[in-house]
Amino acid sequence: MLHITFVIEIFKFKYNIHNTQNNFEGGKKKMKYRKILNGAVVLLVFLVLSISNLSAIANIPMDSSIAINQMNKSSFESSPPPGTYYLQLAENFTKGTIPPTGGKYGDWTINSTGGLLWGNCAFHSKSQPYCTKIERGSNIIKDLDGWLITPSLDFSEIKDLKIYLDFWFRGHFHLAYEKNFVDYNVKVSVDGGKKWDLVWNENHIKDDEYSRTWMRIKVDLTRFAFNSSVMIGFQFVTNNLYQFGSQYLYLDEVYVYNETEEQLSCSPGGPYAWDILRQNDYIPEGVRFHGKIDLPHLPLQCSWHWDFGDENDTTYYFTRHAIHNYENTGTYNITLTVTHLIKGLITEVNTTLVLFSGDPLASWNVNVEPFSFGFKATIENLEDYNATSVEWKIEAEWPPNFPLRLKEVGNGTIDNLEPNIIKDIDGSSLFFKLGRIRIIITIIPKNIAWTSRIYKAFKIGPLIIVGKEIM
Repeated sequence: MLHITFVIEIFKFKYNIHNTQNNFEGGKKKMKYRKILNGAVVLLVFLVLSISNLSAIANIPMDSSIAINQMNKSSFESSPPPGTYYLQLAENFTKGTIPPTGGKYGDWTINSTGGLLWGNCAFHSKSQPYCTKIERGSNIIKDLDGWLITPSLDFSEIKDLKIYLDFWFRGHFHLAYEKNFVDYNVKVSVDGGKKWDLVWNENHIKDDEYSRTWMRIKVDLTRFAFNSSVMIGFQFVTNNLYQFGSQYLYLDEVYVYNETEEQLSCSPGGPYAWDILRQNDYIPEGVRFHGKIDLPHLPLQCSWHWDFGDENDTTYYFTRHAIHNYENTGTYNITLTVTHLIKGLITEVNTTLVLFSGDPLASWNVNVEPFSFGFKATIENLEDYNATSVEWKIEAEWPPNFPLRLKEVGNGTIDNLEPNIIKDIDGSSLFFKLGRIRIIITIIPKNIAWTSRIYKAFKIGPLIIVGKEIM
């Protein structure tokens, strides 16, 4: 039934154009024009009916509250180097049971002297709802030694591959200048706890980097390869009462992983650029991030952990897309960590977000051709100075589900665009579809406000008919 409606609309379109023929002089011109028009309409109707039998038609209304704004470049800089790793241990203390027991990785243990114990904490956790914490607090016993020890890990099959320990640490900044009073040590044993080798402590942190905020710590454990029983101990040890109320340690998101020949490749999208006020245009409010993965069947089996670069992070288990609201303008480093929940593979990639204040509607004029094969538009710099390194992208998206299907159909870079100069941009990638879509044109220069314009449109095979802009 839907394609019949399309045909009716096409005849209406023909009728409206036919009424304008009074502007032509002479019956011959009218007849010639009418023949050309009739032939075009017959061809268009045939195209509609043919494609409608081959294309799935979505009936879900377009949601104007969702916009995808991202450039076509990604940064893969991270430490350790980007790649795929096998997850040997993962614990974020979310169950609130200290020490953690059961589950895939086995039981942790506590070994403490002086009445000091590790416990759970819900107030300052890195990942909700809990982390783990150890502190002197009101304990006035001079010598305290508290250990939290992982289950035994098997590195015997790891040959010529890197092994890493990754965890989040938080201590009190007062102790940054008095590091001799309290030690926060990480040690490794390969003989059941008889001997422990120090692999990290708080002295590795520079004084100007030490604060009461969370810090991500990464330690190379490759030298412990070939061992079948590897335990990692997190130790709090002090023998004085200096600043006893500030003697504490938080620990969260502990991971141990090694390089592997298998591949899990993902991208965080971006770099992103958003006007800070634009966050208010969406429900829920915030910047939209869009992760990608190389194999389409993997996302449902993966967790997607986004670190938003402002001391906030979140984990999604059913979608690769994230939403976050920022309070201040600036440049943020975004980290996406993807973990395959069945294979135990993990990978990490980075990108950036520039959040700025500005008026993108006042900086750019964008016009889209109403009828075209492909996607054709023009852009114009409305500022009174040159726009430099203008990166543009044209995308098409359509239902039936969220996240919307997204296809990039064109991109490019304009090195220097002078004021009031109109520049053509077009999507060279053609694809066949029948139904409603949206066109997203994103323009991001280096030196002035960026803009993203969204248009309602209708696709008939390779033909696109553009409607109103979605404000």
